[in-house]
Amino acid sequence: MKKKLYIYQVWQYILIYTAISFGGMAMPIIIGKELFVILTFIIGLAYCLYKGDVLNNKYLLFVLILTSSLFTTLFASNLSIGSTLSITSTLLFTYAVIVADSKNFLKRYLTIMFIIATTSIVLYTLTRLFGTSFFSPIFPYLLKGLNENNPNGIYSFGGFLYRWTFIHSERNCGPFGEPGQYQGVLSVALYFALYNKRIFNTIKEQMTYIVVFTIAMITTLSTNGYIALSIIYIGYFLQPHHRNRIKKQVIKLLYTILALLLFTELGKNFLKIAIYDKFFDSNQLSITTNTTGARTHGIIEMYHYVLNNPIAIWGLGYDSLHDLNFDTVSGLPLLLLAIGIIPFTTLFIGILQLSKYSAQSTFEYIIKILLFLSMGFGQPHIINPSLFFMLFYEYIRRIDWQTLCHKTNKN
Repeated sequence: MKKKLYIYQVWQYILIYTAISFGGMAMPIIIGKELFVILTFIIGLAYCLYKGDVLNNKYLLFVLILTSSLFTTLFASNLSIGSTLSITSTLLFTYAVIVADSKNFLKRYLTIMFIIATTSIVLYTLTRLFGTSFFSPIFPYLLKGLNENNPNGIYSFGGFLYRWTFIHSERNCGPFGEPGQYQGVLSVALYFALYNKRIFNTIKEQMTYIVVFTIAMITTLSTNGYIALSIIYIGYFLQPHHRNRIKKQVIKLLYTILALLLFTELGKNFLKIAIYDKFFDSNQLSITTNTTGARTHGIIEMYHYVLNNPIAIWGLGYDSLHDLNFDTVSGLPLLLLAIGIIPFTTLFIGILQLSKYSAQSTFEYIIKILLFLSMGFGQPHIINPSLFFMLFYEYIRRIDWQTLCHKTNKN
């Protein structure tokens, strides 16, 4: 019996790590993106058939309606069957990962994210102190990321627990290829750590997780990450029902970080790189010479394209958008033109409705939606399980528990 429980536990850890990998880690590259999508689709579908009840499960009904609407775009545009399957598999796999053991999912998810975040902070700090060359002896044994636009053709090394990316050498990317991807999963982890005190044994344990996730987010130097941090913390302090003891600890943490940033040379240098250099070029205000500016410019170009080609709103497919050089556009606008207005509206309504079912208060519901919008306009990879965990976890957990109770009573 113990061996069986241990296997189930390890299996869910594997599922959770796989889910996090959707955001741009090494696993999909090693397995192959097409095979990765097929495998996660099969696993997700198997759990839905085994544990799901479409008629009484609004989440599965939502996935079914969304998939049907995607097929309307598939036949009317250049949207590929692979992209359609990828979106569906992400949603199905999100469900599978949670219901594999809905009672222990959240703590296990945070445990894996804690290991990733701690590893990234240590290796990022060592890299900043001694340079990337300090780790060059181990690079030949790590996964190599290629990019023909880089001088040496190499984009990065690593990707299972940490990745050294040469184009983002001053930023903490964790195991991802881009710091914006990393801050997205960290935002979800911090949200869960702050708003779910029941899963921790002590306040000290909860604060340890909060501190690590906060530091990791700060070191990504991601503008969108800082927006997410502000939403999470401001929302937390505005909610009256959180325990004052934890709030006092969080306030001490924020004051300590603020003091380090404002009154130390290391902190001042960090602020220059993290904030000043993002908005100023040669002491002149500018948002066109960085990634934020590139994304803003891309959205404006996309807007003008839709004005001149209104039929594009029904969906163009990702390949067509790539040919139009819209790769810098952020997730939500890109997703809208890729899959079309009908599937996009279906997805958005599903997120709004199911997040409302799972939120413990109106305030928490608003925080979830603000985080979703922040990530949606700040990074290209909006379809990933980590984000859906934040939006749908509570509903899936409740419906899984109700199904289990119903089966138990029936037996």
